[in-house]
Amino acid sequence: MQVNNSLRQKRNLLGKATCLLLLTSTIAACDNKTAENPNVNSTPQATPTVVVTPTPVTPTVVVTPSPATPTVVVTPSPVPTTVVVTPSPVPTNTIVATPVPSSPTAASPGTLNTSNTQTTSGEPITDVAVITNTSDRQSILNRQVQLTNVKVRNVNGDRTFWIGQPNGQPVFVVLDTPLDAGSAENKIVIKPGQTLNLTGILKPLPTGQQAQQQWGLSPQEAKTLQTQALYLQAEKVQFQ
Repeated sequence: MQVNNSLRQKRNLLGKATCLLLLTSTIAACDNKTAENPNVNSTPQATPTVVVTPTPVTPTVVVTPSPATPTVVVTPSPVPTTVVVTPSPVPTNTIVATPVPSSPTAASPGTLNTSNTQTTSGEPITDVAVITNTSDRQSILNRQVQLTNVKVRNVNGDRTFWIGQPNGQPVFVVLDTPLDAGSAENKIVIKPGQTLNLTGILKPLPTGQQAQQQWGLSPQEAKTLQTQALYLQAEKVQFQ
């Protein structure tokens, strides 16, 4: 029994010696590694914290242009253009028809002869309404007429056209022969919408057939003209 206890104690001592030897060997090995690698630090180093600082955003400046000041252009009112046609020395801006002397021959039946017609006495008619509103047209035949600022409504040919207000009865006008001859023919161009000053004499109308032959009217125009009973023979024309 004592022999077993002694054997057990020896084993314990041997085990302890073996553990001590192993521990010593381990410590020695660690010291050798430390000597070989002096830079190795067994102390754990703290992990550096990376702080990301956001780059400041540069504000975008938007420059809004000021509204441009509108330019006010003042356009002067157009000055009325006056067309001047002067076949012979006459007052400025006036076209005058100079009657051609005719021989004292008898007029054929139905032929309109105005060269020897006497102008009825009285003040000149200055309003188209006086002509259109007179029920007895015979009473104003051969009257002198001086109209200003009358509108051309329709044009029938080189010498014939209608004047008057759009809502009123028109008056038929025939340019005297000298106003449609020579240099005046190319200068006098009557167009609808024009504004004219007219001077002339109220003449009796020929028959429808004669009107077609003399003025180149169509049968319908000649028929319509017969309701007028008279026309204005223009001797002076002024364009506005």
